[in-house]
Amino acid sequence: MINSWKEQFQNAQNNTEENELILAFLNVKKAKYYWNQIQPPIDWTSSVETFKDQLLLEIGRYYSEQSNHTKYHIPCFFKILKQFAE
Repeated sequence: MINSWKEQFQNAQNNTEENELILAFLNVKKAKYYWNQIQPPIDWTSSVETFKDQLLLEIGRYYSEQSNHTKYHIPCFFKILKQFAE
Protein backbone atom coordinates (compact mmCIF):
# COMPACT_ATOMS: atom_id res chain seq x y z
CA MET A 1 0.00 0.00 0.00
CA ILE A 2 2.73 2.49 0.91
CA ASN A 3 4.40 1.88 -2.45
CA SER A 4 1.26 2.95 -4.30
CA TRP A 5 1.26 6.23 -2.35
CA LYS A 6 4.90 6.81 -3.21
CA GLU A 7 4.31 5.99 -6.86
CA GLN A 8 1.34 8.36 -7.09
CA PHE A 9 3.36 11.12 -5.44
CA GLN A 10 6.29 10.63 -7.79
CA ASN A 11 3.94 10.69 -10.79
CA ALA A 12 1.99 13.76 -9.67
CA GLN A 13 1.45 16.21 -12.50
CA ASN A 14 1.76 19.34 -10.36
CA ASN A 15 2.08 20.72 -6.85
CA THR A 16 -1.69 20.65 -6.34
CA GLU A 17 -1.82 16.89 -6.87
CA GLU A 18 1.15 16.43 -4.55
CA ASN A 19 -0.48 18.57 -1.87
CA GLU A 20 -3.79 16.72 -2.17
CA LEU A 21 -2.02 13.39 -1.78
CA ILE A 22 -0.04 14.63 1.23
CA LEU A 23 -3.21 15.93 2.88
CA ALA A 24 -5.07 12.67 2.25
CA PHE A 25 -2.18 10.61 3.60
CA LEU A 26 -1.86 12.73 6.74
CA ASN A 27 -5.60 12.55 7.38
CA VAL A 28 -5.61 8.76 7.06
CA LYS A 29 -2.56 8.49 9.33
CA LYS A 30 -4.12 10.78 11.92
CA ALA A 31 -7.47 8.96 11.85
CA LYS A 32 -5.81 5.52 12.12
CA TYR A 33 -4.48 6.31 15.61
CA TYR A 34 -7.96 7.17 16.86
CA TRP A 35 -9.55 4.24 15.04
CA ASN A 36 -7.19 1.83 16.80
CA GLN A 37 -8.28 3.25 20.17
CA ILE A 38 -11.93 2.30 19.60
CA GLN A 39 -12.96 -0.80 21.49
CA PRO A 40 -16.39 -2.39 21.91
CA PRO A 41 -18.29 -2.14 25.20
CA ILE A 42 -17.59 -4.77 27.83
CA ASP A 43 -20.89 -6.54 27.15
CA TRP A 44 -20.18 -6.87 23.39
CA THR A 45 -20.39 -10.53 22.41
CA SER A 46 -18.93 -10.42 18.88
CA SER A 47 -15.43 -9.64 17.65
CA VAL A 48 -13.76 -6.24 17.66
CA GLU A 49 -13.82 -6.33 13.85
CA THR A 50 -17.59 -6.82 13.83
CA PHE A 51 -17.99 -3.89 16.21
CA LYS A 52 -15.88 -1.67 13.99
CA ASP A 53 -17.79 -2.81 10.89
CA GLN A 54 -21.06 -1.82 12.57
CA LEU A 55 -19.55 1.50 13.61
CA LEU A 56 -18.41 2.17 10.04
CA LEU A 57 -21.95 1.56 8.82
CA GLU A 58 -23.28 4.08 11.34
CA ILE A 59 -20.65 6.65 10.35
CA GLY A 60 -21.53 6.15 6.68
CA ARG A 61 -25.22 6.51 7.41
CA TYR A 62 -24.60 9.73 9.36
CA TYR A 63 -22.59 11.28 6.55
CA SER A 64 -25.08 10.20 3.90
CA GLU A 65 -27.82 12.01 5.82
CA GLN A 66 -25.69 15.19 5.96
CA SER A 67 -25.11 15.31 2.20
CA ASN A 68 -26.63 18.79 1.82
CA HIS A 69 -24.03 20.35 4.13
CA THR A 70 -20.63 20.88 2.51
CA LYS A 71 -18.79 20.61 5.82
CA TYR A 72 -19.86 16.95 5.94
CA HIS A 73 -18.66 16.02 2.48
CA ILE A 74 -16.41 13.14 3.45
CA PRO A 75 -17.08 11.61 0.03
CA CYS A 76 -14.93 14.44 -1.37
CA PHE A 77 -12.05 13.16 0.74
CA PHE A 78 -12.51 9.63 -0.58
CA LYS A 79 -12.84 10.92 -4.13
CA ILE A 80 -9.37 12.47 -3.82
CA LEU A 81 -8.01 9.18 -2.44
CA LYS A 82 -9.61 7.25 -5.28
CA GLN A 83 -8.04 9.51 -7.88
CA PHE A 84 -4.62 8.64 -6.54
CA ALA A 85 -5.39 4.93 -6.30
CA GLU A 86 -6.31 4.58 -9.96
